[in-house]
Amino acid sequence: MQFGTQSCWVITCIRLCFSVIRTVMEFSNKTTVPLTSPGWLDEHTSYFSVINWPPRNTYLNPVEHLWDVLKQGLKEEARANAEKARIREARRKEEEDARIREARHKKEEETRIREARRKTEERARLRAELEARHRAEEGGQAEKEAKIQEVRRRTKEEV
Repeated sequence: MQFGTQSCWVITCIRLCFSVIRTVMEFSNKTTVPLTSPGWLDEHTSYFSVINWPPRNTYLNPVEHLWDVLKQGLKEEARANAEKARIREARRKEEEDARIREARHKKEEETRIREARRKTEERARLRAELEARHRAEEGGQAEKEAKIQEVRRRTKEEV
């Protein structure tokens, strides 16, 4: 238990409860009922619940009930803290998973870009080779045409 957070709350609750218990036990005695107690209790009952204890029952101890109420409050607070810790852990895990997904996505994107560049370079290389072959074939074809024209011209001259 950290000093300053829960301990102050517990001390304040204990003081308030002892004050209320003392007041209730004093005023539950039918011989003395001051006029200020009902008004004060009516004003402050929204802050706590008043339990009517039997005046001389040894089985029902108001102090034990007070400790039970405090234990229950601490259990509820511990349960709430455990729930907050579980939520924080789930959020941390989700953020870590999101970072991993983002890193995988970036790596896949870089791989796709690298593959697209490689394919583009391969196509450019193949196109350059095809254009070179085509020029060579055109040049060879032009030479063949020139030879054919030369042969035709000679044959015409001979005739």
